[in-house]
Amino acid sequence: MLKKIILINMLLLCLALLLASPLTQSMEDGIKSSQSEAEALELIRTYAAGTKDMEDLRMLQNYWLLLAPEECRAHFTALKKQHPKSEQYIYLWARATEDPKVQMKTGRQLIKKHPAFEYGYRLLLTHYQKNLFIHPGPDHPAAQLLMKDFNKDRKFFAQYLKKLPNSESAYYLNIALLVWEKRVPEANRLLAQAVDKNMSWLNWQFYLDYYFRTDQFLMLETYIRRAVYTSKLTQYMSDAEKEFQTTITYLSVLFEGGAYNMLFDYVKVNPASLQDEYVQKLYLLASVAAGEPDRAFDFLGLLSSQPNNLYGWMMSEEDLEPLRQDIRWQKYIGQFKTAWDINRESRRVEALATKTSKPAPLWELKDEKGNTVRLADLKGSIVILDFWATWCDPCARMMPILDGWMRNAMPPGVKVYSINVWEKDPDEAAAFMAENGFAMTLLYGNDILSSAYGFEAIPFLCVIDRDGNIRYEERGLVADIGENLTFWVEDLLY
Repeated sequence: MLKKIILINMLLLCLALLLASPLTQSMEDGIKSSQSEAEALELIRTYAAGTKDMEDLRMLQNYWLLLAPEECRAHFTALKKQHPKSEQYIYLWARATEDPKVQMKTGRQLIKKHPAFEYGYRLLLTHYQKNLFIHPGPDHPAAQLLMKDFNKDRKFFAQYLKKLPNSESAYYLNIALLVWEKRVPEANRLLAQAVDKNMSWLNWQFYLDYYFRTDQFLMLETYIRRAVYTSKLTQYMSDAEKEFQTTITYLSVLFEGGAYNMLFDYVKVNPASLQDEYVQKLYLLASVAAGEPDRAFDFLGLLSSQPNNLYGWMMSEEDLEPLRQDIRWQKYIGQFKTAWDINRESRRVEALATKTSKPAPLWELKDEKGNTVRLADLKGSIVILDFWATWCDPCARMMPILDGWMRNAMPPGVKVYSINVWEKDPDEAAAFMAENGFAMTLLYGNDILSSAYGFEAIPFLCVIDRDGNIRYEERGLVADIGENLTFWVEDLLY
């Protein structure tokens, strides 16, 4: 859904990895690979009893608070009582409380008593990073609630950097402060020092957000271009292809960040970019998001007289609903439908070109009634698997498309299963399916499936032929998935 948010918000990036110990990642991997909450909790307890490393304990605390918050708080309260003068356990106790007032008060006390102890600063100052710097400026009404405390604590930002001049977190938080205060030249100078020190948080996500938040759009485009030209993924592209990749990446960042006027201005100066279908979609979505329907319909008028494949997307994209409700919509949609019908064969050829063949990993899963469904028993049918979760917005947007295809276009001999994965509460999956009345059969998956089927994100959809081989796959939300399914199933049935 369209939201006026920064693509990657620097102010919400996690600092947890900046000081991580070599063991932290292996511990986290062990917890993530647990087959149940009980197994994960047992690992956490075991690790917590045997480690004193701060970053390990912070990581364990994160998971512990999710799985058993009261047990976690009791553990660190006990450690604080056992070590009442230990700055480390005082910090961990305050962090576990998740009470902002306690954390801020404790942070101030730790800074005053232990000015070289890094975590006192982090406990206090990240509160402003997460709760104050997300607002446009100190005059914003929501910011006013924190300004009294902030004015009292602001000096600790500079003190943090002075006391710990090599701290990556100190640089990060001070740059966040300068960006929020719109002191861009000073932020740029501090950033240059961080670059000289090769700090670990200087990555693609940081730079995109930094240049966006500081309105340095020329630098943003320059950085994206440099990243595209030096990426291993583009090493075999021509310079023209790399330049085009730079354009669509830059426009995507502008769109996601809500810089719609910048997007319109760029397209105006570079009209050739509008020949690309992806840019056309961005332009229409940006017009709607900016509240400029006249701009959108002027553009639709231009596109309707040209060959295009936009009809299926235009009819299913929920963010175009304001246009579909406009009386002017009917003036153009028929022309887009005609172009869509003419280009059907080329889309079919393109869809079938992705055909593959590999054995589908076998599984035995429970449906919502507790019955066991086995993939091995489904040979002889075309099987479609849709991996999803209730918290996944792209999944929620694709499932009605899949449901509609089943009801209106699915031929006999096909079975469709929506396999719920990575869900904390399986009951939510059943409630979601029932609430929407979807025709797919719900199955409860497990973490092994994602590795077996080779996906790291959802939605993930695959089509299995009658012999048990995966022949087609789709990753992510695809507006035209219904038509693609028709092409794929027809290919496998006939």
